[in-house]
Amino acid sequence: MNEGDRVIPLDVAHQFLSTFGATEPTPLYDRRIRPDGFKLSDLHELIGEQRFVFAMDWRGFLDDCVPDIVAALAELGTEILFQVDDDGHTGTLRDGGGRVESIGYAPDGGMSFNSVVEAFRRLVPGDIEFRQSPANDGSDGWEYAVLSAGEWAELEALDPAAVRWMFVPFT
Repeated sequence: MNEGDRVIPLDVAHQFLSTFGATEPTPLYDRRIRPDGFKLSDLHELIGEQRFVFAMDWRGFLDDCVPDIVAALAELGTEILFQVDDDGHTGTLRDGGGRVESIGYAPDGGMSFNSVVEAFRRLVPGDIEFRQSPANDGSDGWEYAVLSAGEWAELEALDPAAVRWMFVPFT
């Protein structure tokens, strides 16, 4: 059986969903729910709609994703200011202590969006953890999630294989 077809029990799935910010059922939730839970691939799709998960298409601009990351970090208690330059491909991040990181992403530059997430990682406190989709390598887009280290630990205690299937730590 494909790991994505494995059924995650409802109580575990609901814990995953609430951790990533789901507060109520959506039409997609209603279409994907099964009597015994959710297929892991369907749960991942639902989690992908939540505010602590970010997707960046290779054709994107910084404004397509960075403001969502800034908003999620604010919910986690970390203020980061973002300013994009006129070109839409470069900008700066600034933390509350005045540390600054220059960021850039251009679709035609052969760049990965990982460099932008790495800049965030250098600015956030150690109890905030970004993870990436294991499918990021070799794809035409990138998916990331950010939670507190404690929340990641709680999810891993519930179903470590599901967490690894969806998001892996940066190396």
